[in-house]
Amino acid sequence: MESAILSLKEKEVLTLICAGYSSREIAMELNKSFHTVSAQRKKLLKKLDVSNSAELVKKAVDHRLLKK
Repeated sequence: MESAILSLKEKEVLTLICAGYSSREIAMELNKSFHTVSAQRKKLLKKLDVSNSAELVKKAVDHRLLKK
Protein backbone atom coordinates (compact mmCIF):
# COMPACT_ATOMS: atom_id res chain seq x y z
CA MET A 1 0.00 0.00 0.00
CA GLU A 2 1.38 3.38 -0.95
CA SER A 3 0.56 6.78 0.47
CA ALA A 4 0.06 7.99 -3.11
CA ILE A 5 -3.40 6.43 -3.01
CA LEU A 6 -4.47 9.17 -0.61
CA SER A 7 -5.22 12.69 -1.75
CA LEU A 8 -3.70 15.66 0.07
CA LYS A 9 -7.07 16.37 1.70
CA GLU A 10 -7.35 12.77 2.85
CA LYS A 11 -3.84 12.87 4.29
CA GLU A 12 -4.70 16.09 6.10
CA VAL A 13 -7.79 14.53 7.68
CA LEU A 14 -5.92 11.28 8.45
CA THR A 15 -3.16 13.24 10.19
CA LEU A 16 -5.69 14.86 12.49
CA ILE A 17 -7.47 11.56 13.13
CA CYS A 18 -4.12 10.05 14.11
CA ALA A 19 -3.59 13.01 16.45
CA GLY A 20 -6.84 12.11 18.22
CA TYR A 21 -9.11 14.79 16.80
CA SER A 22 -12.84 14.11 16.54
CA SER A 23 -14.72 14.85 13.32
CA ARG A 24 -16.07 18.06 14.88
CA GLU A 25 -12.58 19.16 15.91
CA ILE A 26 -11.22 18.38 12.44
CA ALA A 27 -14.04 20.40 10.88
CA MET A 28 -13.18 23.37 13.08
CA GLU A 29 -9.43 23.02 12.46
CA LEU A 30 -9.81 22.79 8.66
CA ASN A 31 -12.72 25.22 8.42
CA LYS A 32 -14.96 22.57 6.84
CA SER A 33 -18.42 21.38 7.72
CA PHE A 34 -18.87 18.44 10.05
CA HIS A 35 -20.66 16.58 7.26
CA THR A 36 -17.74 17.07 4.85
CA VAL A 37 -15.28 15.72 7.40
CA SER A 38 -17.57 12.79 8.23
CA ALA A 39 -17.77 11.93 4.54
CA GLN A 40 -13.98 12.14 4.20
CA ARG A 41 -13.56 9.90 7.26
CA LYS A 42 -15.97 7.31 5.77
CA LYS A 43 -14.10 7.47 2.46
CA LEU A 44 -10.79 6.84 4.27
CA LEU A 45 -12.27 3.86 6.11
CA LYS A 46 -13.50 2.35 2.86
CA LYS A 47 -10.36 3.18 0.88
CA LEU A 48 -8.08 1.63 3.51
CA ASP A 49 -10.47 -1.29 4.11
CA VAL A 50 -10.90 -0.78 7.85
CA SER A 51 -14.00 -0.48 10.00
CA ASN A 52 -13.12 2.07 12.67
CA SER A 53 -10.75 4.88 13.61
CA ALA A 54 -8.46 2.65 15.69
CA GLU A 55 -7.87 0.38 12.70
CA LEU A 56 -7.41 3.45 10.51
CA VAL A 57 -4.67 4.80 12.77
CA LYS A 58 -3.01 1.38 13.00
CA LYS A 59 -2.96 1.01 9.23
CA ALA A 60 -1.60 4.54 8.80
CA VAL A 61 1.23 3.76 11.24
CA ASP A 62 1.95 0.23 9.99
CA HIS A 63 2.09 1.32 6.35
CA ARG A 64 3.74 4.69 7.03
CA LEU A 65 1.01 6.55 5.17
CA LEU A 66 1.91 9.88 6.77
CA LYS A 67 5.18 11.75 6.96
CA LYS A 68 6.58 12.54 10.38
